[in-house]
Amino acid sequence: MKKIVLLIALAMFMSCTTEADKLSETFNLKMTEAIAVHDEVMPKMGQMSGLMKQLESQMDSLNQSAHKAAIKDLQVGHDKMMDWMKALGDDFTRDEIQGGLQTKDIDSIKLKIKAIEKSSKDAVDMKNHINNAIAKAEELLD
Repeated sequence: MKKIVLLIALAMFMSCTTEADKLSETFNLKMTEAIAVHDEVMPKMGQMSGLMKQLESQMDSLNQSAHKAAIKDLQVGHDKMMDWMKALGDDFTRDEIQGGLQTKDIDSIKLKIKAIEKSSKDAVDMKNHINNAIAKAEELLD
């Protein structure tokens, strides 16, 4: 009887560990995807600054409204990047960002997955905004 109870307890423990491991893998994949979006867009920050300067220098009474709107869109893109990076740092530790989750607590992992899903969505929104703002600015400068 003791062996059966021990086997059941061991099986339950192993199934929890397996679920925690699967959830941790899910988190790690989502974190990698979010960081990849950041890494794709971050190099464009300098380009955005350059476009803002060009738009400001080429602004005149005929194009002032369009140029100001494009500058504002570029600035909003910059702000979205800064806000996203701050939120990532607020929601996750450096170890979680760089090395994944260390916890085996399933509830904690599920909360972290929800947080990284939101962060991933925000990263894609940021990327789309930045790419659109750059395209509009470049169109005005052509």
